[in-house]
Amino acid sequence: MTASTTAGPCAVTVYYEPLDPRAPDGPDGQSLTLALDGPHPCHSISVHIPPDAADSTDLHPLTRDWETTRPAAGTTRFTPARGPRRPDNDGRLTLRLTGLRPAAPSADDRAGAVEVTVVATAGPAHAPHETTSRHYLEVAAAGETITNFKAEHLLVTKEQTVTLLWSGPDDRSGYRLQTSDQQGKTSTPAALLQQNYKNLGGEQRSYRYPHKLHRTTVFSLLYETTQVTSRALTWVVVEKGDLDAGRLSVSGPVALLGPPQSLLARAKDAKECTVKEVPSDGIVAATLDTSSGRVTGRLTVGSLLRELAADASGTPAHVQLPVPKGSGFSYRTNSSGALSDLTWFPFGTERVDLTCGRSS
Repeated sequence: MTASTTAGPCAVTVYYEPLDPRAPDGPDGQSLTLALDGPHPCHSISVHIPPDAADSTDLHPLTRDWETTRPAAGTTRFTPARGPRRPDNDGRLTLRLTGLRPAAPSADDRAGAVEVTVVATAGPAHAPHETTSRHYLEVAAAGETITNFKAEHLLVTKEQTVTLLWSGPDDRSGYRLQTSDQQGKTSTPAALLQQNYKNLGGEQRSYRYPHKLHRTTVFSLLYETTQVTSRALTWVVVEKGDLDAGRLSVSGPVALLGPPQSLLARAKDAKECTVKEVPSDGIVAATLDTSSGRVTGRLTVGSLLRELAADASGTPAHVQLPVPKGSGFSYRTNSSGALSDLTWFPFGTERVDLTCGRSS
C-alpha cells in the first residue's frame, strides 16, 4: 500500500503493508519504505509518529549508511552518513525502515490509521528546503491480515498437489489466489469458495490447490475488503519439474534442484546464524516453533527482512526467501524457548557453511 504527497521540491511516498498490532514484539517490528522523488540531494529525513499511536523507539534503517538520532518523543531523524545523498539515476531516493510497532486495536476491534509526519530536507547545500508531508497508514483490525502463509510441503514431486496454510479472516469471498503456473490469468474468488477451503479453527485456514504441479510455482494470496488489503507470497519447488527457458545449452545430465541441506534442526535459541556467501542461486526456508510462551525471529537476505512469530498453539511460523548467487543470509531468534529449523535448497548441488554465535 502507499501514502504519498507531491508538495515541496520532492514528492514523498510511503510504501507499507497494513500495520498489524500482532507484529513480533522484538526489535524488528514492522517495516515501511520512504521514497523521495526529485532532482535534489537529501540532507535528512525526520519521521514523527505519535507515541500513543505506535511505538517507534526502535525505528531504524535497513538501508546502509544512514545515521539515526531521536530529537523528541516519537521523532526519529535519519541523516546520510557520508553527506547529502543524491537520488539514483531514476530520480528516486529510497530509505527502508523497520522497528515500528502499532498500538493495540481499540475495544471495538475496528481498523484505524496511524498518522506519520515526514520532514524531508533536500536541495543544494547553500539552500536546502524542507518538505513536510502527512501520511495515514492503515492499521488492520485483529485477524484481518494474512500471516504465516506457507505450503504444507515446500518440496514436492512432479504432478503432486499441495495444501496451502495461513492465518487470516474466515471470509472466503475476500480471498483471491494467483499462481505463476496460470500464465498471467488471475483467479476469481470462486477458487476459494469450493470445498477445498477449510477453517481449521481460530485464525487458521487451509486450501487444497486442486491442480497438479508441473513446475516450481509461486502462490500469491490476496485478501481484500473495502477497509483492508493484505497480500502474502509463498512457493513450492517441484523436483524434476518442467523448465521454461529462452535459451538453454546442455551437454550431459543436468540437475536444476539439488538435495536440500538442513542447517538447523529444532535448534534452541539460535543467535546470529549467518551464511556469508552462497555459491549458487537457491531458497532458504526457516521455521520457528516453541512449546511455551511467545517467540520471535527474523530471516534476512541482503536488505530483505522477514519476521516470524510463534506461540505454544502448535502452529509454527514459516518463511522462505530466494537467495541470489554471491549474496548471503542470516537468521536469529529474539526470545528464549525458540526452536528453529533452517533449510537450504540450492539450484544445483552446492552446499553452504552456516556459523552461529553463542546463545545468551
